[in-house]
Amino acid sequence: GELNDLHLGIVATALHASEVTLTAAARAIDAGRANGGEGQVLALKVRNVVAGAVERVIHQAGHAIGPGPLAFDEDHARRVNDLTLYYGPRGREAVHRLLGDAQAAGLLPKPVAVEFAS
Repeated sequence: GELNDLHLGIVATALHASEVTLTAAARAIDAGRANGGEGQVLALKVRNVVAGAVERVIHQAGHAIGPGPLAFDEDHARRVNDLTLYYGPRGREAVHRLLGDAQAAGLLPKPVAVEFAS
C-alpha cells in the first residue's frame, strides 16, 4: 500500500544517493583528483553517504516489516548483523535503536539482547 511505497521510496533515495556519490568518486579518482586532502575528503564523503544509506535501509526495513524478522528470522538477523559489522558502531547503533523503538511501541514483549559477531 501507500505506506510500503513510502518505505520503498525512502530506501530507493538512500541507495540512489550512494550510487551518485560512488560514481562521482570513481570519476574523481579516474581524473586524478582524489589525491592528498581531496582524496581524504572524498573518502569521508563516500563512507558517510554509504553508511547513512545502510542505516536508513535497516531503519526503514524495521518499520516496514516490524521487529519480528530481526528477532526471530535467523537469515534476516544474519544479514542485518553483516551490515552492522561492516559499518561498525553506527550500524550497530541503528539496530539497537530499532529494537528499542520496537519495544517502546509495544511490538516486542521484552528487550532483545543482540550480540554482534566479531
